[in-house]
Amino acid sequence: VNDTLIEGARAGRIEVDEGQFLHIVNIDGKQVCDFFAFNRVNISET
Repeated sequence: VNDTLIEGARAGRIEVDEGQFLHIVNIDGKQVCDFFAFNRVNISET
């Protein structure tokens, strides 16, 4: 388990391998984020 803090109004990147899960939590209880996911092997995949 890894914890990563990304400050508000900032961008971040987290790599997740096949079979892993990403759990996003906003400790302030507001909107979490705009979220984009890409296949790192084929970033043009839609």
